[in-house]
Amino acid sequence: MKRTGLIFVALFLSLVQAWADPALKKFTERADSSLVAFSYRFTVPGKIPMKGSGTALVQGDAFFLEGNGVEVWCDGKERWTLDREGCEAVVEAVGAGGDFATDPALLVSSVDEVFSEVSSGAMAFQGKTLHGVVLSPKVDAGNVTRLVLYFQSERLCGLEVTVEDGTRTEFVLSDLRFSARGPLSRFRFDASTLDASWVLTDLR
Repeated sequence: MKRTGLIFVALFLSLVQAWADPALKKFTERADSSLVAFSYRFTVPGKIPMKGSGTALVQGDAFFLEGNGVEVWCDGKERWTLDREGCEAVVEAVGAGGDFATDPALLVSSVDEVFSEVSSGAMAFQGKTLHGVVLSPKVDAGNVTRLVLYFQSERLCGLEVTVEDGTRTEFVLSDLRFSARGPLSRFRFDASTLDASWVLTDLR
């Protein structure tokens, strides 16, 4: 959940479809041509609630996410997931196998093919009334059954992910900033920084 939760944050800043909803359309058009930075926190309600927080940089289908002791580096071709405390790293090819159910990064780069807009309007989120946009998968999207994006004016400030068993994860975004795009090298992990104490799993 830690790694997948982090990647879902990046998912919504890579939307490139010409959505009908004006707030979503304006936001995604700007995000598509920018480097986007933000902080986030997430909660998963239940008998044993989960929560966490982190920061992210997103540029198209490339991103760097850090939170809950996990780092995810993705340059659009390879994805490195690091647990620095446990000295464990996993490297994968983005899109290998073409399976949306097992490759969240493929969702990032293909979201316009995967999701469709269902409805939009005033909705309650985190004690506020915001403009919500409901999306649903139009093809197999793993276990994701429903997504809701929450906007205040044109600013994305939250999202909600619901999966098949009914579990709902809420993300609250803050300090969201747009800036000029830079080189993809900033999202590419330098494997030479790992010493012999690390356990590396190579799934490429």
